[in-house]
Amino acid sequence: MQCCVEHLREGQFVTHPTANNQGTISWSTQGKPVGGNENGYITATIKFGNKTAAANFGWNNPTFGPLGCKVNIDPPLTGILKPSCIIENGITAYAFYCIDGTPLRPHGSPDYNACSVSHNNPHQSQSKR
Repeated sequence: MQCCVEHLREGQFVTHPTANNQGTISWSTQGKPVGGNENGYITATIKFGNKTAAANFGWNNPTFGPLGCKVNIDPPLTGILKPSCIIENGITAYAFYCIDGTPLRPHGSPDYNACSVSHNNPHQSQSKR
């Protein structure tokens, strides 16, 4: 299921953004041509309790230089949810975003696939379209 509106400035998606009901969004990109820059952001609508807000999850994977990812959640959820992200370097960059919490890599797993959650209330990602 596609969760988000995609905004790709450079590169191409290998896997498109997907969300799960544990509050994670992940995808992978590579340069176009392969080895080139990758950057963009996705926009999702985040529902938490009785509040709804737009969230942008951005990334930058340049050919040379530091990787970067950033998160921004609009009011009224600014400061309530604590989003975070991890982006991995390589020909294919893997981005993993937690809507609320810190990315976790279970013991023995090569991939991030869970988040520590700072709230007990369930929240979901839904398409902004």
